[in-house]
Amino acid sequence: MNIYIINIVALFSLHLLFHKYKDFKFENYIWIFIIFLLSIFIGFRNEVGGDWIHYENFYYTVPDLHFNEIISSNLVYIYINQIAHYLGIQIIGVNFICAILFMFALATFLNNTPNKWLSLAISFPIIIIILSMGYTRQGLAFSFSLFLIKALEEKKLFLSFIFITLSILSHKTGLFISSFLLFLYLWYHKKYLYLVLGVIIPIFFGYFFLTSYSHLLYNYAGSGQHFFSYGSLPRSLLIFFIAILFIIYKKKFKNMTEYQIFIYTSFAYMIIFLFPLCFTTSTLVDRLLLYLYPLKLVFISFANLKDKSIRFITFIISSIYFFYLITWVSFGKNSFSWVPYKFVGF
Repeated sequence: MNIYIINIVALFSLHLLFHKYKDFKFENYIWIFIIFLLSIFIGFRNEVGGDWIHYENFYYTVPDLHFNEIISSNLVYIYINQIAHYLGIQIIGVNFICAILFMFALATFLNNTPNKWLSLAISFPIIIIILSMGYTRQGLAFSFSLFLIKALEEKKLFLSFIFITLSILSHKTGLFISSFLLFLYLWYHKKYLYLVLGVIIPIFFGYFFLTSYSHLLYNYAGSGQHFFSYGSLPRSLLIFFIAILFIIYKKKFKNMTEYQIFIYTSFAYMIIFLFPLCFTTSTLVDRLLLYLYPLKLVFISFANLKDKSIRFITFIISSIYFFYLITWVSFGKNSFSWVPYKFVGF
């Protein structure tokens, strides 16, 4: 438990340090160092994470997969496993490659924002610990969705289609955020003739992976539901709270572009729409809401801390996530899979 608390306290401390003492060159070196340390923390864990045993078993079955199984499965994650097999770096190598991609995406997304340290700190309890260390394949899809957001902001459409493909081929649920972001981009820029792409892409991948999506819907939204995700409600409630706050205070985010305001307002409304469903389809909604977590990252990272009301709100949000971590580690139904943290070789 202590290692998780030490990490989040260190990140909060770095925010306070660099918020008070501005030294951009030194801060950049520390930023790179911390991102690398977190990559090691994620990648070199041993038997830590909710689905550890499943990922470990999958690693040993990859060489025996048939071509049809590879094409119809999570292709990017399979390819990373094959690289690990070729290099002989085992499941730890798979996790480290995924961790590097994950933290690089998160660092790129937060870099050059006013409060990146604070945003990194509040991402630690759920985005880093639960998503990247528990749902590795979805963590990959989430990483590519962050790259996709940045590519669309910079109007790099060709690169965007690459990230859309990589996100979907990392985890099937990547189709949700990829289609949503592409549709919002085309709608905002009034490229109505191209909106057909926003329909063709999900139809193509939905048809191509029809069996997989049917299986997901049966188990997580249909009659095949056989368990309730107890962590879904508090996580959904937290991001719902931030969605409401963003809608109320979005005019105060003057350092965000009009496009960014449009995108994250859409994120907020989608969160509000999905939130009630966490009571009936907890696991599915929990997984979909994870893709909308960039809203909380930008809420914190772009917050104007000179504004008293915004500063107070960011303090409340940061405090909630800090105590969420303590509560989850201490009393979470499945937190035993993360506690105690074990480093490979120790």
